Amino acid sequence: MEVKTAYIDFKDKFDIDSQKDWCEIVKNIVAMTNSGGGIILIGIEDDGTPSGYDVTPVLGIDPTVLTDRIAAYTGERFSGFKITELNKGGHRIAALLIESVSVPMVFIKPGTYDIDDVGGEGQQTAFKSGAVYFRHGARSEPGNSSDMTKVVGRELERLHRSWFSGIRRAVKTPAGHVTQPTATMNGTARMPNQSDYGAAVPDRAYPYIQKEVVHHVNERLSGKKRITAYDTLCVRRIYRIDESKPQFYYKSKFAPAQYSEEFVEWLVERYEGDHSFFEKTREQYRAR
Repeated sequence: MEVKTAYIDFKDKFDIDSQKDWCEIVKNIVAMTNSGGGIILIGIEDDGTPSGYDVTPVLGIDPTVLTDRIAAYTGERFSGFKITELNKGGHRIAALLIESVSVPMVFIKPGTYDIDDVGGEGQQTAFKSGAVYFRHGARSEPGNSSDMTKVVGRELERLHRSWFSGIRRAVKTPAGHVTQPTATMNGTARMPNQSDYGAAVPDRAYPYIQKEVVHHVNERLSGKKRITAYDTLCVRRIYRIDESKPQFYYKSKFAPAQYSEEFVEWLVERYEGDHSFFEKTREQYRAR
């Protein structure tokens, strides 16, 4: 069974003529981009099966229309998304691919709609003005201090990678060429230094070593399942965590690998969606 997570959401339909549906889709887009990006699949039931909904109108949405909708509620002309068509079991699916942002978007206008839009009376509010939304598991909700810590961690990691990429380029630069300095927020130029990134990257954004990941996952599963370090190894190899999931994994040259709180949450969500997740991953790893 497929499962909704912080990075993927299913919607059985999206009526482009419904104010309620627009408010909900904008809420989810903003929450996902604030949480590091993700994907919304339209035309899919919560259990991962096709709903049969005709997604032709969704696939025909002009990207500027979606940008305008987001800007109306956030003041930001966000365009870091792509609407594309997928196929699942012979059914057309609309996929909304959403990128991350460095600075979280804040709602400056409430997302309200008439309840008669959904067969009632009065008004309903999808999100409030002044709120910063994030993904908490499969839900889009107002953020907390933990969410903001993750935002800082992601940005520090991005800067960290950019810094080392610059160093690699500098090492390969032919004699006589000059490495360009980094522009700061106020427009002045300087070369990056270690204090910009520092120990905050591994210590704050990636607080756990492997045995602590195992401990926290087992703690959250409350006896329903106990994993071992071997389970995390299998997951890392099969899902290429070290290579393709920088939000989960950090490895410096002289220290053990470190993992984020998001990795712990992802492992728990995977198990909750499929109680044989770890067994299947072990089997896949052994079969390699």
